[in-house]
Amino acid sequence: MTLNFQSIKFCKTTEEFQQRVCANFNTNLNQLDQDVGTLKDWLKSQPHLPQCSSDTMLKSYLLACKNKMEKAKTKISNYYTVRAEMPEIFSERDPTCEKITEDGEIIHLYTLPKLTPDGCVVNMFSFTTTEAKKFNTTAFAKRSIMAEDVKMNMEPFVNGGYYVFDGRYLSMSHVLKVTPSFIGNMVHWGQNVLPIIIKGIIFINSPAYMEIILGILKPFMKSKLFQRIHVHTGGAEVLEKYFPRALLPRDYGGEEVSSEELNESWLRCLRENREWFLRDGQLKATVNKSKVSLEKKEQFEELRGSFKTLCID
Repeated sequence: MTLNFQSIKFCKTTEEFQQRVCANFNTNLNQLDQDVGTLKDWLKSQPHLPQCSSDTMLKSYLLACKNKMEKAKTKISNYYTVRAEMPEIFSERDPTCEKITEDGEIIHLYTLPKLTPDGCVVNMFSFTTTEAKKFNTTAFAKRSIMAEDVKMNMEPFVNGGYYVFDGRYLSMSHVLKVTPSFIGNMVHWGQNVLPIIIKGIIFINSPAYMEIILGILKPFMKSKLFQRIHVHTGGAEVLEKYFPRALLPRDYGGEEVSSEELNESWLRCLRENREWFLRDGQLKATVNKSKVSLEKKEQFEELRGSFKTLCID
């Protein structure tokens, strides 16, 4: 079963651009095709892993891993293994369910249609209200990861990705709903599963307590990634320092359609691919679901301590 991308606008990359992306990662289009074949042969020798990975997905991993075959194998293995280790996020992935529908109403989550001049995707997130009653971290995690599933099967030829978080409507009520296991799982997924080179994590309209949030995140993020976090108290005008106006939604001072329209197009894409998410999108490695690494348990204990401090303060 293949995914349907008709609901979302995304620029079609040219062969010339694809060659440039390959060159950035010390490969070429012909070699990339050969390496996809190598990964398919490797998957056949891994009976505990599903055999449904698309060619596009495999290319996404190869390029995100800078054409390092063993690193790509590890991340692909993680992609399926994490689904068994985090059943709360990877089971019942129904984009039409009530919780994900509500998540789409209170959080705008989308990828901009155009790439940056340096060939990167821009992903944007923002709450639409300070009211946290309907905010469900599991639904947000499911929806975020489902969107990434779409992207890795849609367009592998990118040089990296930026993640923009607008804190205009972020409230302490939202923050206090975030659990230690949620942060641990999402950081693990972002660093060890996601097939994208994260070029920057940009916060705008940041609240006064942003330093507390960063203090919680720092112990669990690789230092190289943490250094790519940029925090700004300013609003939409800040983004023009990073991206051309032509890329940005019009409600952020840009020339693209509104964030509300982009959010709805991505929700529609997820709904149209409901059958994929309920079938291929739930396949996982056959591993012991109760096995959680000691390192991860230690991370959760540290997070609990940090959250107790946050609540007291």
